[in-house]
Amino acid sequence: MSSVHWREAWKYGERAFRYCQLDVGHALGALRYAAGALGWSVALIEDVDSAELATMMGIDRSGDFSGNEDADLLIEIETAPGSTPPAARRPPVARHGNESRWAGQANLLDPHPFYRWPVIEQVSRATQGRGTGLPSEIQIHPPRHPTDQGRAADIILGRRSAQRFDGRHLMGADSFYRMLDGLLNRPNAPWDVWRFAPRVHPILFVHRVEGLDPGVYALPRHAAAADALRAQMRGDFEWQSPDNAPAHLPFYRLLCTDCRVIAQTMNCHQAIAGDSCFALSMLSEFEPVVSANPWRYRQLHWEAGLIGHALYLEAEAQGLRGTGIGCYFDDALHEVLGLTTTRFQSLYHFTIGRPLIDDRISTWPAYPDRQVAPPGESWP
Repeated sequence: MSSVHWREAWKYGERAFRYCQLDVGHALGALRYAAGALGWSVALIEDVDSAELATMMGIDRSGDFSGNEDADLLIEIETAPGSTPPAARRPPVARHGNESRWAGQANLLDPHPFYRWPVIEQVSRATQGRGTGLPSEIQIHPPRHPTDQGRAADIILGRRSAQRFDGRHLMGADSFYRMLDGLLNRPNAPWDVWRFAPRVHPILFVHRVEGLDPGVYALPRHAAAADALRAQMRGDFEWQSPDNAPAHLPFYRLLCTDCRVIAQTMNCHQAIAGDSCFALSMLSEFEPVVSANPWRYRQLHWEAGLIGHALYLEAEAQGLRGTGIGCYFDDALHEVLGLTTTRFQSLYHFTIGRPLIDDRISTWPAYPDRQVAPPGESWP
């Protein structure tokens, strides 16, 4: 996988680098779910550094690419179970890149860009490197049991980002907790492709969930994170498990309050954060992780994107809909939580509820020439 930052920068400016890294996580999740629906497996190939990966992909040819494209990660898709552990899967080309096999010149996206964002290239250079996998002491939860809520293909192909939410809809507790359960580190899709320790922990702003008081909640995705978050956050937070929460779920109530206005304000005043059933911030273990290996700045965003993709499909399976939010005021969030250091940092926001559908918009199947129209219908 690679990123072309200008495809985001023309619209979002210097946020483009973060958005591209979040998209890598979404793409990794999409591949893992799609492969799983076919009975295939996906493995993230570790210990391949950025320069080596760029050589493999042929995008390190500065005369042909002019910095338009950035190498991100390498994955392996197997159609049958393999016996080689993921950590040992390094194809020969990863060791002996051969530049002469590449030819051609990349298209120039914009010969006269209206704005230039040099910080994107600076961050790209600063975060190149490599990483390795999951420490053995991190808890892996048992596999989830499948449900009969719908065909994977219908859920995947039907997924959309909500544009507006029904501000009165009350979400069922079972649906809510199943969504959160899907974010735990398990040997199921999509988490079986992620061999890194969980470093991203949702902070939830609950508006309308059956049996839950409106307020601020936390889902630390490993036990040590709960202690670290508690030490960094406001001292008057409750840290109590709701009565109706599943016993295995590390879910804690921090504060009971109507937080619709707070959620909307901190998400760049977007109504979707307050009209939904709940919104969340993905709070990442940050400064110690990135200082030890700047490459992890990318990897933490991939994890946040992977969480977002899981939430999209979990919401769709429950008859609801989600929306990823990249525009937010992180300082305001940190002030609400009492965070005064960069030990933790918000990387991505998300919101879920019952969508309000705009009937003026039509949805047509992708690649209609490859499909057969239903009886009595025709496609353009």
